[in-house]
Amino acid sequence: MHLRSPLRLALASVLALASLVGARMFSQQPAAPQPGAPVLVELFTSEGCSDCPPADELLNAMARGQAMNFNVIPLAFHVTYWNQDGWHDRFSDNRYTERQQDYQALFHTRSIYTPQLVVDGEYETVGNSPGTVFALIRRAAGAAKPAGITLAPAADSVEVQVRGAAGGSGKVWLAITEDDLSTEVKAGENKAKTLHHYAVVRQLDSIGKTGKDGSFTRTVSLKLKNDWQRDKLHLVAFVQDGSGHVLGAATAPLGTTTAANGR
Repeated sequence: MHLRSPLRLALASVLALASLVGARMFSQQPAAPQPGAPVLVELFTSEGCSDCPPADELLNAMARGQAMNFNVIPLAFHVTYWNQDGWHDRFSDNRYTERQQDYQALFHTRSIYTPQLVVDGEYETVGNSPGTVFALIRRAAGAAKPAGITLAPAADSVEVQVRGAAGGSGKVWLAITEDDLSTEVKAGENKAKTLHHYAVVRQLDSIGKTGKDGSFTRTVSLKLKNDWQRDKLHLVAFVQDGSGHVLGAATAPLGTTTAANGR
């Protein structure tokens, strides 16, 4: 958590060391099948926050498939409120700050902060604490996910299908993320550092709600910007109920014509 106090530097060093050890532990594990329902992991971060790079590295490891035996779908939301502190994060968007504020209301936290990590819309924690992060992922992985989601991407569109979202009126979200990005930070708390990012949310849209039978089908047109690397893009669809809990999620690389399923 970003703190402005005399203890902050020492705390940041401890957290950075813990995250480095955690990231190395994950990278040393062989690639393994990812069983079970996907767990949606959202990181609220900023290039202007000096406590965020260790959390970014943890999420990067998840995006590279180094999340132990869990089926994790990561999303990195770059918020805007650090842009007034000397560095403008080019990936930041007011909509991502607003999403974090919505979670603040759901979790009843005193304030929004970076790096904050939200697991399946049900748990939140400081994003640069590997032990706590993976304990929450393990807990979420053991919970049932009622909604099955299928993504069928085409050249400039994707068909999203949802089945089994019990209770109806689940909100369906579609995100586009980009991997393998880097920034040489020229000012602010991370001045002179080169930061590496995976699963950066480039676009997030609410595309509808499930019906009374828990189903949903829609073909969505994709509008990609010229500077996005198409071979590094992923589609992520997920359903959340009124309490923010994730009922199901799925992901697929953009450019593939093979449907991806998630439950």
